[in-house]
Amino acid sequence: MQKEYQPIIEAMSRKKDKSHRHAFAQKLLEMPSAERQEYLKMLAEKQQAEKKRLDARLEEMKLLDNEFKKQAEDEQQKETKK
Repeated sequence: MQKEYQPIIEAMSRKKDKSHRHAFAQKLLEMPSAERQEYLKMLAEKQQAEKKRLDARLEEMKLLDNEFKKQAEDEQQKETKK
């Protein structure tokens, strides 16, 4: 297991970056494999739920946009009839 992460560990140690991402990556690498897999699965589920929420919101906005366009067309037709 350590061998597959060795290039990442070496790159991070050379860089000596203490940024938030570095700290997160370091913590993730230090987790036991099962715990890491569970955490990554939870993150994936969270991202999927957020994507579904955003897709639903986008669909709602499209419906509203179509409704407003139809109202504008109806008003324009009424004005041209006058």
